[in-house]
Amino acid sequence: MNLENFPMDMQRCPLRIGSFAYSTVDVVYLWNPARRVVIHPDMKMSQFDLIDKPSGNQTDHFRHSPFSVLLASFHLQRHMGYFVIEVYAPCIMLVVLSWVSFWINREATADRVALGVTTVLTMTFLGLESRNDLPRVSYCTALDYYVALCFFFVFATIAEFAVVHYYTKVGSGECFVQRYPVLESNEDDGEELNENEGTECCSPLTKISEYQKSLLTEASIVTSLIVQLVQASVLDVHWCIYVWSRGKAINREE
Repeated sequence: MNLENFPMDMQRCPLRIGSFAYSTVDVVYLWNPARRVVIHPDMKMSQFDLIDKPSGNQTDHFRHSPFSVLLASFHLQRHMGYFVIEVYAPCIMLVVLSWVSFWINREATADRVALGVTTVLTMTFLGLESRNDLPRVSYCTALDYYVALCFFFVFATIAEFAVVHYYTKVGSGECFVQRYPVLESNEDDGEELNENEGTECCSPLTKISEYQKSLLTEASIVTSLIVQLVQASVLDVHWCIYVWSRGKAINREE
């Protein structure tokens, strides 16, 4: 089985019926023209649809003798409903949920980081869980690529916030103040420590103008919109490519 397009794949199950004891001199197998391969109308499979059942005849040569063989092939198309509900829809909702952090105030650092980390961990769980429904193959499937894209987009949301927060916070002109207490002399008790008064050490960050700060804020909004549009477009293109290739394969079979 080739699972590179899983779960939008199609599988072929070939069937060969013949005899290697009697050559064509003794027996020749032919399909009945009136009824070749008959499928019971009530037959249903939980994971596949039977879309075609071509049949034919073939003569194989074995030990310098021809042998008659009947050929039948069952073309199966996988159902996608289970994977849409269990994997695709949750991944899309997690990517959209990660966009919420773009519209949270940049000062709410803890909230945005918590939301980003939660979505990353959830995407990790979905990626590991989706592999349980697959045979142990050494290559990536279409589902793996989709989950990896969603994981990258969710992680990129945190990285985008870190970059924007750095450039807007560092240029805010804020300063870190450290107070050094001083000793005061007292006539009755001698010297005592006064922690409320003393010298202050202010280490200012790079100061930028309000105009530059507004530009950074607008750049943050534009970046957020661009990231959302790019992520949505890539996921849509990925989905359309595999759906188009699946439809093309079905038309080829028909």
